[in-house]
Amino acid sequence: MNISTDTIKVSKSAEYVFKILSNPLKFKGLMPDNLDTFNVADDSEQFEFCLKGLPVIKMKYETKTPFKKIEMVSNSTIQFKLCFEIEEIDETNSGVEIIFEGNFNPMISMIAKQPLQKFIDILGKNVSEL
Repeated sequence: MNISTDTIKVSKSAEYVFKILSNPLKFKGLMPDNLDTFNVADDSEQFEFCLKGLPVIKMKYETKTPFKKIEMVSNSTIQFKLCFEIEEIDETNSGVEIIFEGNFNPMISMIAKQPLQKFIDILGKNVSEL
């Protein structure tokens, strides 16, 4: 199952956006309001979060290409990847596309698609307000 946003215009540089997205403590500020817990590992390359009513999701940074791309992978029972592709528009503006990639069975896909789309949309809205 793949879910993505259109390119989101951000009134900040690609470098600024990259630094926010690649720092889990700052990434926490982009999470939905129904965030229940958020914990960062000592190495700052892994974190876990829980939205109210859902299981804990563990994430780790897989790839960080400065100012261009960040890939996170789940380190939980449910395997998926969350990518942020960053495009520099000019020195003070950038575009971000959020891409969710998960390999779920059809039943899980049907149940999870709408909540995941909402989660990605909220992340996109919050990124646009950086």
